[in-house]
Amino acid sequence: MTFVELVLEVSECENVGNVSLPRDYEWAFSIMCTQCHHTHDKRIYLSQNTLVPGKNDRSEFHFYMKCKECKYDQSISILPKGSPYSLDVSGASKAKGGLARFECRHVEIKTWHMEDNIHATGFESSTVFEHIDLNDCWCDFDEKTGNNVMIEATQHSWKSVKE
Repeated sequence: MTFVELVLEVSECENVGNVSLPRDYEWAFSIMCTQCHHTHDKRIYLSQNTLVPGKNDRSEFHFYMKCKECKYDQSISILPKGSPYSLDVSGASKAKGGLARFECRHVEIKTWHMEDNIHATGFESSTVFEHIDLNDCWCDFDEKTGNNVMIEATQHSWKSVKE
């Protein structure tokens, strides 16, 4: 079993307090079997709110399937984190930090497909901006402070962690 952390890096932003995902965020991943190295041809989806039974219904995971090539059981569990799905930017022009942690068994997450359900909070006003797509530059106007709010140039990576 492997523990990985999704690290989000925002290299350019303006007037942002934090970047977060709702607790019911639906994760979309591309995965690869760690036994036979077969890459699953479709995206898989999992959510904190949905648990599925594993082999013989003895345990539950946020994602479970058998590899169609080698028939190994594969599972992913979303692990609890101090401040779930949140990156504290605190008005800085850039930030980097862990967004979420996962326990992966016989499967490697290759790609996170960011959906447009990402939220940002204004730095000075705590105004919440919802349904942000970070695949491109995002900008808006914070009416409470009269400031532009912007997130540009985001990247994500995976880091092995000990749990």
